[in-house]
Amino acid sequence: MIERGALGLVLALVAILIGATILRPPAEATLAPKAVWRITETGSALSTDWNTVAGRLSRTGIRTLATAYRDLGYDLEALRAGVGRVPRLFLASLPRDMDVLRESRVRKAVFFLSVLPLVLQTNDEIRIERRRLWRLRSEKALGLNISAEDRLWLA
Repeated sequence: MIERGALGLVLALVAILIGATILRPPAEATLAPKAVWRITETGSALSTDWNTVAGRLSRTGIRTLATAYRDLGYDLEALRAGVGRVPRLFLASLPRDMDVLRESRVRKAVFFLSVLPLVLQTNDEIRIERRRLWRLRSEKALGLNISAEDRLWLA
């Protein structure tokens, strides 16, 4: 008698689920959630002196930029020798008079010195993302749950 009552209850619940599915079918496609990242306000990473230098450099040509690099000790030959350091100096654009300069050696040096900080920054970002991917791969291989933030990052 109890078995028939339990069986009747299960059949009734199945009928309710089928009816609900017919009345409100599920969506045909699964949608990934949209990530919304908030940008936090941070202070300027540059000191007042650097802001002055940056403002002065934004209005100058290739000769002034080459002089500024030399004054900073930012030298292509020193970098090739493995002695120099690359400052995190990012230019909004290259000088407009680069095509006017006839000395290809200076033009190439200024170009490489201007682009090198961007390349190194991009390499750092790729290295960080690669570490995160390997961590997620390891967690997945171990059967651990991946956080919602990481799932959004992967999407």
